Amino acid sequence: MYLTWGETPRVSGVFGSQAIGQFVANSEAMPESKFFFVSAVPLLHSGLVRERAAYFKEKNEVRKRLKGIPFFTLPIYAPQNFVFSSRHSFRTMHIGASWHLARLLRRIDPDVVHCRSYHATYAALQLRERLGKKYKVIFDARGVWSAEVALKRNFPEEGKNYKFLLNLEKWIVEKSDATISVSPQMGRYFENLGCNRSACIYLSAPVDKFEKLSSSAPKEKEPQAIALVYLGTLGVDTWHKPSELVALYKHLVALVGRVRLKIITMSNHGALLKQLEALGLCDVEIVSTKSIEELAAELGGMDIGVLSYFKPKTKNERLLSSVVMAVKTAEYLAAGLPILVNKYCGGAAEVVSTNSVGIAYNPDTFEEITEHALNSLRTGGAQQRSVFIAKDLFDRSANAQRYAKTYRQVVS
Repeated sequence: MYLTWGETPRVSGVFGSQAIGQFVANSEAMPESKFFFVSAVPLLHSGLVRERAAYFKEKNEVRKRLKGIPFFTLPIYAPQNFVFSSRHSFRTMHIGASWHLARLLRRIDPDVVHCRSYHATYAALQLRERLGKKYKVIFDARGVWSAEVALKRNFPEEGKNYKFLLNLEKWIVEKSDATISVSPQMGRYFENLGCNRSACIYLSAPVDKFEKLSSSAPKEKEPQAIALVYLGTLGVDTWHKPSELVALYKHLVALVGRVRLKIITMSNHGALLKQLEALGLCDVEIVSTKSIEELAAELGGMDIGVLSYFKPKTKNERLLSSVVMAVKTAEYLAAGLPILVNKYCGGAAEVVSTNSVGIAYNPDTFEEITEHALNSLRTGGAQQRSVFIAKDLFDRSANAQRYAKTYRQVVS
């Protein structure tokens, strides 16, 4: 059983690729086993707020994408923003919803409950104890939620709310039968908390599809210019700062002269363009994509991908930055693009440095980025190595085998 808690099920975005897409691949890697997908969803969630009745079509698309895996939704009787919980609001995400999950657990009687979040893992662990069940619980963290909530809600380090989150985190890690991390740094963090079994399984991408589609895309019309691409959210109110991207771009222009920048984002194009113009960047192409096919085509004509990120200042900012592994890391490499990555984007920076598929740079000096280093990233060898590393670390089918191994280990 795969369990999500508080998220809106969608076929698009991270939920569609990392939850649905990967779990379907996991089921295909273990055809002898039965798989179930369960989402506990707030009664009022982002899908209903933004799309109203049209969201029910999205639920049908989720069922189709699951390819026959039974899909269950359970009601959460709390607002969706309570996912970022205080010590008082945490349990409101579970009152009532736990009763529905208990009924389903009795009915399905799973051997393994694979939990995509702290809330989901807490629910599974609590009910295992209360119901006297023997199923194994896998904590698939996705991030250091305790620090994320503390930062988002401005909880002081010595305050009761942050201490509650840290104690909850330690209890979850110690009680779970296995903990899955998306970067080695994240794995080390949970190992220091005393996890029983640790596995690092990177984020996933359909690497073969990206490689095939991007390789057939038209190439840069100005081969002497470096074709730079930024993928993902970008805005002053996010951790992906336009100012950091512009600073990198200006350094590259000063270094090599001609640089063409493309930004692929779902962020508001008009607002973003104004932010970039205020920073002195006017010559930029901004596009959006709605499918893997469109994204691969846009990446295919480029030379280098960028993870410009931001500069962390507080303790929790540094912690969260040190473990982060953005999905775009996999997508860049799968398209054959070496990466320029801010060294504070810790998980991605380690992959890039360890595997020689780009440059992890200091955003204060850019001293690691030289003309010779840039030219070496534009060779066929660098592109081939990027695809090779993508297949080795991020391929969805390969990761399915890693998940299958973890499932078998916890029940053996």
